[in-house]
Amino acid sequence: MATDPAATDYRVAVSVAESDQIGQLMRTAIDIARDRDGDVFVISVVGESRSSPFWVFRDEVIKEEFSGDRRELLDRAIAIAEGTNVDVDGRLVVADSVASGILTAATDCDADAILMGWHARRHSDILMGHIVDDVVASAPCDVLVEKIGPTANGVETICLPAGPGAHTALAAGVCHAIARANEARVDVLRVVAPDASDETREEAETLVAEAASAVGDVATTTNVVEGEDVAETLVSAAEERDVTVIGGGGGSRLRRVVVGSTARTVGRRAETTVIVATRPQGARSWLARRLS
Repeated sequence: MATDPAATDYRVAVSVAESDQIGQLMRTAIDIARDRDGDVFVISVVGESRSSPFWVFRDEVIKEEFSGDRRELLDRAIAIAEGTNVDVDGRLVVADSVASGILTAATDCDADAILMGWHARRHSDILMGHIVDDVVASAPCDVLVEKIGPTANGVETICLPAGPGAHTALAAGVCHAIARANEARVDVLRVVAPDASDETREEAETLVAEAASAVGDVATTTNVVEGEDVAETLVSAAEERDVTVIGGGGGSRLRRVVVGSTARTVGRRAETTVIVATRPQGARSWLARRLS
């Protein structure tokens, strides 16, 4: 496959690090790439700490002699795309940290989105794991973080929590891709307090209508639901669907992370698959990147 950025309309860079995540991550990446006539670029990072004795070797020697299972993971990920009509390429990347390797490779291949797996953590001073946090903080493009849920026979229903701004628009595009590939329905919802004002309810109705419009030409439902706790209500909604795609806005500037607490809570607590879709500050949409 040609890796010329100009040769594709959209490129998803997928970071593979653990064997139990490869299948689901690649299916998501392929769905998104196919939906936008794009391709997939797989990244597998070989760590090279400067405190390690390996740093004295050239990168090619490290890849050849010290990559361990990283080459196998890369080859497995690429093999999954066979027969999908989506071009997939990839490479081993030597870097002093996984995050820097992902960012460098994504920049080099001119990725429009980075897709990563996520193990939910409960430690209060870790937002989504140090690697994910660092990538989201510095990414030049959109970032999709997928917490792998239990294996299912297919995707029939997708939950899209509606909110204002670019994060929800990005999530809506991901929903369209997954729904189109699986002939699934997207349930768009917005949570309001039981005592919410008429104005708040009207704003919620507008948000769900706009999000449904952004999803596009797949089956959708829209609903404004009441709940005392937004995150708790969304966790319950997520567990009634196969996949939830939630915009990840609202993070603290001091933490340099643009992932809101609601998205993190839903990702941690829902037992089903959750994809957090984040457009970092300064990152342009794929359309704007292609037009520039």
